[in-house]
Amino acid sequence: MLNEFVVGYEFPLFKNRPKRDGAVLEVSKEGSYLLPIFLSGMLPKEIESIKRGKIEFRIFEDNDTGFLLTLIRLGMNALTFEIVFDPTLYKDRKNDISLYTKSNILHIFGVESNNNILQCQRLISIPPELQAKWLNSWKKMLSTGDCSKKYSDWILSLYRFDVKTLWSYSTCVAKIPKKSS
Repeated sequence: MLNEFVVGYEFPLFKNRPKRDGAVLEVSKEGSYLLPIFLSGMLPKEIESIKRGKIEFRIFEDNDTGFLLTLIRLGMNALTFEIVFDPTLYKDRKNDISLYTKSNILHIFGVESNNNILQCQRLISIPPELQAKWLNSWKKMLSTGDCSKKYSDWILSLYRFDVKTLWSYSTCVAKIPKKSS
């Protein structure tokens, strides 16, 4: 299914998502990576940070299981988000890592969480180091029995930390410089 993403119009995905701040990583059936960032009362400086700000990706990794929590910071410290992704939730793609290798493009969207209106968007190439980490982890997850519950429990255990603490415990895997106007 092809979606149209137009700034100023309703964001066509996650229409029934609870109205709260956060980021959601989605991989389409075609292999496109989508990262909507939901913010309530999105400010012009936040829109600018999403559109043009420097981006840093960090990974918090469980070496025993291979589970990852990705963190992204866009432009300013206040725009730091956790990115949780469980490939086993996609029943139609069970045990097929090949879909996740079809693209290295990440579509980032700034969405007003109060009304689901798209405020801005940005396309970036996923840094190879980050994509390699994702693929290694997801491949391991796809071959692990009862992975979804184990991953969910692991993520819940991390919520005892605030995002600032998780950021400090995580490892930088990629930085994307500020985009010129």
